[in-house]
Amino acid sequence: MSGGVPKRVLISKTQSNTPSKAGRWGKPGIILCNGARSRRAMCNSIQTRAKYCPTPCKPKSGSDGPAGPALTPTATMTSALLAGDNLIGFSNGNYGALVPNNIVSPNFTPPAGNLTIESIKYIDTADVANGRPVFTLEIKYPDLAPIGVSSDITSITVINCDNGSVMTYNTNDLGSNPGGDGDYQTVPSTGGENDTAQWNWVSSTSTELLQEQAFWRATGGKSIKIIIEFTGGPTLSKTVSDYCVNAPTYTPPTLAGPITFDFGNDVVSGPAGGPAAAQAASSSGEIMAGNPGPGGAPIGTISPLPASLPGNELRQIDANSNNIRYTYDYSATPPNFNLYITASNGLGPTPASQIFGPSPFSSIKFTITTGSNPGTLTLSINDFDTVIPSDGPPYVSVIKQVSEEVGGEFETFWKNAYEQTVSIEVTVLPP
Repeated sequence: MSGGVPKRVLISKTQSNTPSKAGRWGKPGIILCNGARSRRAMCNSIQTRAKYCPTPCKPKSGSDGPAGPALTPTATMTSALLAGDNLIGFSNGNYGALVPNNIVSPNFTPPAGNLTIESIKYIDTADVANGRPVFTLEIKYPDLAPIGVSSDITSITVINCDNGSVMTYNTNDLGSNPGGDGDYQTVPSTGGENDTAQWNWVSSTSTELLQEQAFWRATGGKSIKIIIEFTGGPTLSKTVSDYCVNAPTYTPPTLAGPITFDFGNDVVSGPAGGPAAAQAASSSGEIMAGNPGPGGAPIGTISPLPASLPGNELRQIDANSNNIRYTYDYSATPPNFNLYITASNGLGPTPASQIFGPSPFSSIKFTITTGSNPGTLTLSINDFDTVIPSDGPPYVSVIKQVSEEVGGEFETFWKNAYEQTVSIEVTVLPP
């Protein structure tokens, strides 16, 4: 239609009021639109549509048929989701699919520039080098030692047409540690040559981690567009609508509010009235928020519980085995104070099926949000005397032991926290 006004137009059966060439009603027919007949209202409508059809002519969705994508991606990936192995994406010959998985780099003379994509995958668990999820791109360079990725590739963009989400990994965001956050590391191929470059991207903030996890988890079983830009090559579009038909508008997830807890006005032991009453009586006691264990009676509250807020959480999955306890002994010289945090699945964004290693978090910030004595207290992992991972609930317990005079920062904060609401913000990535 874009080449001119059609000379003859087929009339459908639904247009029963239009006579056909044969003179009968309600049947398919032909209307001539040449010469003076082109001024007919119907011909004029068709002429307008033909005249203003964009070039290349791309029909709208709906009655005009589905619109086609304007651009072709570098490759299309069928993303596999291996929940047991915490792997998502494509690995050549192992899982998922990528068509094509061979690309040509403009920066090398063939055959060195004929590259094979070995994997595009997200490892959705703590990897050995970082203790954090990681996105990995592996490319085989034939007859050429792997090079720093930024010398050849500018970015890799992954688009999910199913939900309209897009994730771009820029090579200038890579670090310089080949085994970790890294520029690259060589990986032996099946022939034993170190000709495969592996590049790893690691989220730097809790929000980035949450959004990246949500993005990749939604790709399982979907057809995913891959766009690779080369250094010195043209800038390619990363707009979803250029590669997808009628993709929805994507809203990335955001971190929920902080977890809060409240010791209430009860005590586990010691004088009623909590730490201040124990100080006045030169005695000891214990207060708690949560549940001491299966069959125990909860004292105080932790909310939400079970808690699962990636990047800002205690990861307290089992409501029967989570608590925050504070003990105090004002009869000792000097007085001593202990903070215990027990979490049924660790402290941080590890999948629920796994436990943490020796460094489950980098810091925890406590903030008293009610009462007449607000305050904050931040404790890093190094401030805790003991981190105890185990094979069953409680998976991780941390203990902070302090001996200090009355009026110290630690003692004052927890004495003021009694009967108040305290928020918790867990930083799970290295600062």
